[in-house]
Amino acid sequence: MNSPGTHTRARLRHFRTRICAPYLEVMHFEDMDIPSHYFEQIKERIHSQVQLELKGSTDYLYQFILPSIRRKREAERTDEPELTLSAISQFVIKLKSAKLLDVQCAEFHPTSQIYGNSPAAVMEYKIRYNDKLAHYRTIWVLHEKLWYSTGLNKQWF
Repeated sequence: MNSPGTHTRARLRHFRTRICAPYLEVMHFEDMDIPSHYFEQIKERIHSQVQLELKGSTDYLYQFILPSIRRKREAERTDEPELTLSAISQFVIKLKSAKLLDVQCAEFHPTSQIYGNSPAAVMEYKIRYNDKLAHYRTIWVLHEKLWYSTGLNKQWF
């Protein structure tokens, strides 16, 4: 049984094909664990994100989204980044408390073609918001020595 905050579930199946949602990227990979320093970096980023949510720092939270995804959204939509900032604001304004409870790595890819051959990890984590437990499964990508999420996926429940 994994203890909270460990990354032992990152063991991948040898040469199996996985579809990495939400972008349906088919990846082939060997049996691999996430390097511990990558796991700790992502865990710290998730913790920082939770702290910024509590502070209501919508502009800083928007910066957690992978820059290439932000640029693409802003190029495709005239209402970006205002649309995303509004959604973040609607979420954080209702927060009274938030605590990161558990972080696990479900998948690790040392290179991902869809993200410019950068390392990518599918992270699963639990956060307690206002005494309600929320579960997240999000892709994190290393870009210029910093880990970014492919989306914040925050909605009030």
